[in-house]
This record gives sequence, C-alpha cells and structure tokens, in this order.
Amino acid sequence: MLKIQVEGQADQVYPLLRGLQVYPHIELITHQAEEFGEDRTAPVTCSIRFHSSRSMKMIQLRTAEGTEIHIPMLSLVEAEIKDGITIFSGTVSDIFSPERMGGKEVGEKKELDAK
Repeated sequence: MLKIQVEGQADQVYPLLRGLQVYPHIELITHQAEEFGEDRTAPVTCSIRFHSSRSMKMIQLRTAEGTEIHIPMLSLVEAEIKDGITIFSGTVSDIFSPERMGGKEVGEKKELDAK
C-alpha cells in the first residue's frame, strides 16, 4: 500500500482524487482530509494500492501482408488454446472515442451521394 499526500484547494484536490480512480491499476482505498483553512486549502492523505498486473501491455499482430498492428491493452490475459492459436482478453481504451468526449460525436458527418 502507498500513501500520497496532496494539499490544495478543495475544488482542485477532489477532482484529482476522482481522476486517480480512472486508472485501472490504481485502487483508492481511503482518503482523509484535515480541516479546511480560511483559504479553503487542506492536506488530504490517500492510501492507494498499485496493481502492476493491471498495467498496460502491448499486443503485436502481423497481417498476411506483413503489416504490424499494435494494440495497447490493460489487464491482459492470454491463453494458448491450440498450437498457434492464442486468445487475448483485456481492456482497450480509445481516448478519442465519443463516449470519452462527453458522449458527443467529434466532427461533422456528411452524406455521400452515390453516382
């Protein structure tokens, strides 16, 4: 278990703590805040667990044409079910997906006329 101490204004400290919970390899166990002063700052002590097994690993695939495809995955589990056949399971996160950008599509969709 690790301990982290952060000091700052509440409107900056608590979003930081929530942000730590986004990372699958960090588990926020407890946090304890002291009294806020007149300037709205207070030290906050957090206990976290770092799960190295949940860290990112890279899968490299090669197409029939020889092109390499790299896929970063979290919490990767791989199992060889037969000679030459391997199954990969894990979490993939696309930072540019619409869900991570507030659920809105990025850019503009245009209809194409087929002629």
